[in-house]
Amino acid sequence: MNRLTFLCSLTLLFGCQLMAQTTLNSFEKHEEVSSVILNKPLFEIMAKVGLDTSNSKDLKFISAIDNIDSIRVFATSDEDISVALRASVDDYVHQNSFTLTHNRSGRQFFKKYDKENKNVNELLMFSEETNRTKFFWKNKRFNAVFVQLSGTNITMENVSALVERLDLPKELLFSNN
Repeated sequence: MNRLTFLCSLTLLFGCQLMAQTTLNSFEKHEEVSSVILNKPLFEIMAKVGLDTSNSKDLKFISAIDNIDSIRVFATSDEDISVALRASVDDYVHQNSFTLTHNRSGRQFFKKYDKENKNVNELLMFSEETNRTKFFWKNKRFNAVFVQLSGTNITMENVSALVERLDLPKELLFSNN
């Protein structure tokens, strides 16, 4: 009986985590959601092509991408999808033990630390009612923007370099350290 209880508990634990991640993944291919997903191999190519190592901004960007494994950005103008995205983000944050670090004016920032509670391994930003009218090369206002940075030792210096170079939402810069 104990073995069955253990297996059921394990299934529920991992099933909830996978469900939250799958829910967020479902926004990637939705017609009403603009999305950008960048992974480590693409960062490595970006570091080799078109960056000037004598330029301080490019050096900061190269340093930042060394610590970042992936970036996911979702933006939508659809109110119903904004509500669904908000619910998915809330579930993901709750199920993965994130710390709320900043909550102001419809913007929330969450951090997830490593096992020693020293380094940030994941940073989430969810912003509602953004003032941004041009994003992903589209001229329109977005009701909700979600940004997820995953990696090791993510610092606000990393975030600043990424925001500037990749034209991510400037609201990411309002987070606390």
